[in-house]
Amino acid sequence: MSYLIPSKSIIKQNILSFLEKKAITRARFYRMAGITRGILNQNNGLSEENILKFLNCFKEVEPHWLLTGDGPMERQSEISTDISARVNAAPDFENGIPLVPSHLLSDFLLKKEPDLDNPHIRYKIPVFCKADFLIQLQHSNMHPTYNVGDILACRLLLNGTVVLWNSVYVLDMEMGILVKRIRPGSSELMLCLFSDNPGYDPIEISRLDIRHMAIVLGGIRTE
Repeated sequence: MSYLIPSKSIIKQNILSFLEKKAITRARFYRMAGITRGILNQNNGLSEENILKFLNCFKEVEPHWLLTGDGPMERQSEISTDISARVNAAPDFENGIPLVPSHLLSDFLLKKEPDLDNPHIRYKIPVFCKADFLIQLQHSNMHPTYNVGDILACRLLLNGTVVLWNSVYVLDMEMGILVKRIRPGSSELMLCLFSDNPGYDPIEISRLDIRHMAIVLGGIRTE
């Protein structure tokens, strides 16, 4: 009789790859991240709490790579001010990333037919090749991280995707499009939304009120 031997989750495999690259022993990793010893030896997944501990300890790790194994292991700086990034952000009407006006984002995410009189301009931005769409920030609530007018590169998330606490998300809701950081709410069903600008108060919402959610991969500063 044969038995299936459970394998480690992709997240644990990626953590082990990162530790090997950085020449960090498991014992040292547990001390640095504050994670219980032996967890990496277990053939199961990793809790959201431990994922967050890892990302808070090793801030250079790209969250999307950690969760999926796709893309670069280490993140680019959150704001791209390199002139080469701007030069490479050239219009590409066939294969580029669509720049979607905020008032059309809900329809775009619902895959409704675009307004043929106002087609989405597409850009090729190599550093954000994993992005599904671009959006221009309309409000100052994320200052100083992002300014009004900055272009945000966003990757659409499926329902049930693990939320990376303190990351910036674009939320499509009945009240409109929000760009906020997400932290745990008062219950498992609730989320607390924060702005980087201290002039904006945090708000609590239900997960059920979110129609679509995208994580912000980074941004391009506009002058």
